[in-house]
Amino acid sequence: MTDAVYIQKCTHQIEESLAWGSSENWQNKDYELLSEQILDKKGIALSVSTLKRLWRKVKYDSTPNSSTLNALARFAGFESWRNFK
Repeated sequence: MTDAVYIQKCTHQIEESLAWGSSENWQNKDYELLSEQILDKKGIALSVSTLKRLWRKVKYDSTPNSSTLNALARFAGFESWRNFK
């Protein structure tokens, strides 16, 4: 599987754990709240812009860097992106 597929699986898992409903209906405030929760729970700062790229709300053709992927995986409950994959 490609990183894009894994990112989609990870973001979906986070959506389910948050129980905020489908991210298709999320507003900017939801991404702000998610950013705050990641910082509070994991001590990792991910910007709203980065989260929107991960959730494919804005076009971005590059693969996120490893620290971003590790942060995403850690918030989803895994030790690292490698462990998630």
